[in-house]
Amino acid sequence: MNGSELKRVGFECNDPEFNWKRGEYTATLVCKAFVYNPSQNNIEISTVSVKRWSVDNPTLKDSLEHAWVVKHPDAIKGSETGVITSENTAHAGLTTLEKDLFGAYAGISIEYVISPQNSTDLTFTGFDTTIIKQDDSDLILNVGVIVPTVLLGEVVELPTVARIIWDFGGPIVLRKIVDELLG
Repeated sequence: MNGSELKRVGFECNDPEFNWKRGEYTATLVCKAFVYNPSQNNIEISTVSVKRWSVDNPTLKDSLEHAWVVKHPDAIKGSETGVITSENTAHAGLTTLEKDLFGAYAGISIEYVISPQNSTDLTFTGFDTTIIKQDDSDLILNVGVIVPTVLLGEVVELPTVARIIWDFGGPIVLRKIVDELLG
């Protein structure tokens, strides 16, 4: 058994959720390829790499880093399934997140190369569709400086702003305010 028997039996990506970190919104996109070893022998894996990838949402594609971090098992045991994980981080500002990303669907395609020890490389492609999410509690705190000007005509302290927004309906009201502010 040399590894050529490996079969891709599944592929999925998470729904990336943007959170406020270090002055920007970030979301981790995690995709998993499930690879089955139908033989009775273990197949040692030397390397796995992302050869090519695409995202059909241009804003999400532009927000992703260029390199993917790939994690794979050292071996896939006989008659078992191994999981190959590919991760990438998206970065966005508030306006881009609200106008172009939040609630949008994105088709993700990843072509990866598995290099079993003592065998020819295998190429697999996986595709999944995700929906882009965001943590609304982060949004409340981030736009807190803008909202008081609209609601009260003056700037007040951030904890007060968060409390006002929450008291008036939380994320639903905030989303309407942000939509108005961003046009």
